[in-house]
Amino acid sequence: MKAIAAPDIVISICCGMMTSQNIADLSATKSKMTLRAEGKKFSIQEHVEGMILVLISGQNKWYKVERQLENIKKLFFEYEPYEILKRDGYYFFTGLRELGANGRFAERQISEK
Repeated sequence: MKAIAAPDIVISICCGMMTSQNIADLSATKSKMTLRAEGKKFSIQEHVEGMILVLISGQNKWYKVERQLENIKKLFFEYEPYEILKRDGYYFFTGLRELGANGRFAERQISEK
């Protein structure tokens, strides 16, 4: 029997918890955690995507965010940093609100008001 390395155990436990609690369905593709452990280098757009999704999913139901992932990607200009910087925070907050994907603290986190 092959010994499982400690990082594999942690990834397995985290993936199992996220799946069982309906936080994420990781069965279709490899998770970002697995890809990172395998040495994948992420682009700046992927980092920006992660930061934005963390911000808008905090104090929010994940299903509200998950069902709008494609529209959120469009709203945030495919996560291109220079395009995002051309708009103010209120633009993104109102866009998220229209999609029904704004969290409890989205206005404070994203908007500049």
